[in-house]
Parts: sequence; C-alpha cells; structure tokens
Amino acid sequence: MRKTALLLLAAFAGLASCGHDSALKNNAMQYAQAMADYDIDRAYPYATPETQTLTLDYFKTALIPALDTAYIASNTPATLYLDSIIHVSDTQATVYFHKKTPLQPHVNCVLDMRLRNGQWLAHQPIKHAPFIGGAVQAIDTAGLEQNIRQASAPTKIIPLGRS
Repeated sequence: MRKTALLLLAAFAGLASCGHDSALKNNAMQYAQAMADYDIDRAYPYATPETQTLTLDYFKTALIPALDTAYIASNTPATLYLDSIIHVSDTQATVYFHKKTPLQPHVNCVLDMRLRNGQWLAHQPIKHAPFIGGAVQAIDTAGLEQNIRQASAPTKIIPLGRS
C-alpha cells in the first residue's frame, strides 16, 4: 500500500511538472519568436519588468530603428527549435534552442527564464550605451548592423548573471 501511494505521488508530481514545463516552454518560445521576428511589442508580455525596461525599451527605441529594413525583411521569418530546458531552481530555468533564418541556417541560442508571480518570464536585462538627447552616444549604425548580424541579436541571448 505504501509503495502504491509513493508511486501515485511520484506520478502526480510528474504530471504537475509537465504543466509547469509546458508554460515555461510556451513563454520562452513566444518571447524568442517575437525577438527573432524583430517584433519587440509582442515580446513584452513574456519578459520580466527588468528586461522590459533595460532590454526591450532599448531595442525598440535605439537598435531596431537603426537596422536597415531590407536586412530585417531578408532575415525573416525565423523558425525556432527547442533543444532543452534546464531547471536551475524552482524559480529559474535556462532554455536552449536554435533558430533558422534565411540568412542564418543555424544559430544556437540561450534564454534565462524566471518564475514571477506564477508566470515564467524571459530575463535578459542588458547594459547598453547611455542615451544623450534621445540618441545613443557614439553609435556607428553600419557597425551596429554588422554586430547584430554576427551575434544574431536580438535573439542570441546570453545569460548575464543570475539574480
């Protein structure tokens, strides 16, 4: 009887974690797909408040406007493939996936996720150049586009630390 109860408890815990992983996977892929499509507005609901303020606002006001629209059009649509999910803790996970675009056939990507108020959210606050008078200080647009192409930003997400 005790063995049966333990098996039922283990099965229930497994089912509960499946739903947990399903929400984690869905939110991570929704965020990553929005970023891969250069649709920053679509990424906001899947991001932590820090990511919204430090990353998405910056991308929306400084980086995306600096990109050549022909480049964006030539590098979309993106297709994402989930590789694995690693649970770092009960409230933190790392999602590994790769993307394929017309210009980049295989780019490995990593996305940190945090559980906040019962919802898994992308967590990638970045440091960036300071704004001066509404413009990014000392930014070379051609160099920026090349760096973004090489790094596959904004979807090649590298964890910048655990918090």
